[in-house]
Amino acid sequence: MAQFHRGKGKASEWAQKINNDLESTCVQANSAQPDKLPHLFAFGALPLGAPQQGTVADEVHRVSTLPHIRGVIMGTTGQGNGLDDPELEAVWEPSKTPSSCSSCIRNMACRTRHSGDLRSFVATVRSPAGDTLSPHLH
Repeated sequence: MAQFHRGKGKASEWAQKINNDLESTCVQANSAQPDKLPHLFAFGALPLGAPQQGTVADEVHRVSTLPHIRGVIMGTTGQGNGLDDPELEAVWEPSKTPSSCSSCIRNMACRTRHSGDLRSFVATVRSPAGDTLSPHLH
């Protein structure tokens, strides 16, 4: 997944465009066979290069409302300083986001886990309590 390090001012705009396109693609593919369970889902892109603090958490929350986005991909470098970068604290700590970004991540995992789709993966993410949602096939 692209991390948008170039053109940082456009990172949020591009992440939204990509995630909206992923959602549309999944909707089209799944509606092409309405007699079958939905079979195409996606992981969302994050605007890791965005200069404004909170932009990443805002996009995690936004994609958690898209029914076919079942998680997010974040490289281990985060925004360039690793996943423990203070800039990413809003992603990990629900008290720092209006609608609990970490809860959004957990909700995407639960939605995937209980969807009945045997091909769904849940990405490993760190929760505020320090536990993880381990990768698994369900």
